Amino acid sequence: MKEGWEYKKLGEVATIINGKNQKAVENENGEYPICGSGGIMGYATDYLCPEQTVIVGRKGNINRPIFMEQKFWNVDTAFGIIANNLFLLPKFLFYFCVDFNFGSLNKAVTIPSLVKSDLLKIQIFLPSLSEQQHIVEELDLLSSIIEKKKGQLKELDNLAQSIFYEMFGDPITNEKGWEKKKMKDFSVIGTGATPSRIKEEIFYNGNIPWVKTTEVHNCEIYDTEEKITQLAIEQTNCKIYPPNTLLMAMYGQGKTRGQVAKLKISASTNQACAAINLDSQKCDFEYAYACLLLMYENIRAMAQGGNQANLNLKLVSSIQIPLPPLPLQELFASKIQSIEHQKALIKQSITEVETLFNSRMDYYFN
Repeated sequence: MKEGWEYKKLGEVATIINGKNQKAVENENGEYPICGSGGIMGYATDYLCPEQTVIVGRKGNINRPIFMEQKFWNVDTAFGIIANNLFLLPKFLFYFCVDFNFGSLNKAVTIPSLVKSDLLKIQIFLPSLSEQQHIVEELDLLSSIIEKKKGQLKELDNLAQSIFYEMFGDPITNEKGWEKKKMKDFSVIGTGATPSRIKEEIFYNGNIPWVKTTEVHNCEIYDTEEKITQLAIEQTNCKIYPPNTLLMAMYGQGKTRGQVAKLKISASTNQACAAINLDSQKCDFEYAYACLLLMYENIRAMAQGGNQANLNLKLVSSIQIPLPPLPLQELFASKIQSIEHQKALIKQSITEVETLFNSRMDYYFN
């Protein structure tokens, strides 16, 4: 423990408010947010927790604390933790919760869950209120720098989108009258497979990146959560796709279905990903990616099925996109490459600030 810091149990310096069912207070015109473990999910006419309360999930997202500046109603899957200002600043409590591994308190087998009595026993080491304020100001500054830089990335993405619209118009309405072609007319489209988990010792933990649908979310893929072996390639339907393959999620919960990614490495995929290899003499890689991003909602709407609508290779092959002259597509790509260079510099800067933030968090809380 750092010199002058005081040991307390969380229950001695904070109050925990159990969430409640929101049906009686739910109103879309309500003044107060309704919050679960994932954030705001509606509005209410009443509240349970005051301003500057920390939300910690009781079930589900138990390791993603949220700091709420305003009064809110927490549902029964989320705890509200209120700092006692005599001992503990609310934002210091939040950063402590960000650092703390709530998963260590999970006793559930399926959905991660926390028990209030366990939270009350958590050990927290407290400096003086003035030192807490200094720590909060430092961490807030680093957090704000990171958020501003992420905002710059978003602005550059918006710029890229504006350039597309200016050069080519809306790919859905195609007001400029470009010739439309189906994906199958200018690309080869395949998919992958999921090697048997029964043979995990010979199919997994290899050195070949293996992309899952959850990793395809309008991004660039340089690495994967799991890797498979050469034996998995040889004995299953898995294939290795080269860099500059477009990946599209065909299945997936939430907003996953229909999202695309640029594969920047050689990798295999599961069967829920469509791997699109473009004919570079007909369609530019950057142009196709930008076009598919803008067509996202329409592509999602193509899905078929009962309980859960999905895309399939036939549907992906039938997607029609406008094809302007290739030199115009390539001019667009050169503009995008300039933007991507700027984004790379910002991403590197974000990584450096995040490293510093994590270092300071580790210093103060571990």
